[in-house]
Amino acid sequence: MVDKFFKFLAWLHGGGKDTDETGKEWHSFWIGVSETFCFCIKPQFEKTKTALREMKKEWHWYTTGRVFGIILWVVIITSLVRMMT
Repeated sequence: MVDKFFKFLAWLHGGGKDTDETGKEWHSFWIGVSETFCFCIKPQFEKTKTALREMKKEWHWYTTGRVFGIILWVVIITSLVRMMT
């Protein structure tokens, strides 16, 4: 099931990427997103060697994930303010 999902993502990305490469990109993206939601953890908390390697290779996906996480916070806060007024 998961393999089919990553095959679909690889097809969606295009450019002849395989499922392993697509998985590393998404992993880096979600590490970036999750770091914006964990205030008690420093932005560069200790990660596994595999995650560090992926993030160095896919730094643009990691940064995009952090930006996406910040945008999510803005949307959440804006929604809460609108609900309260």
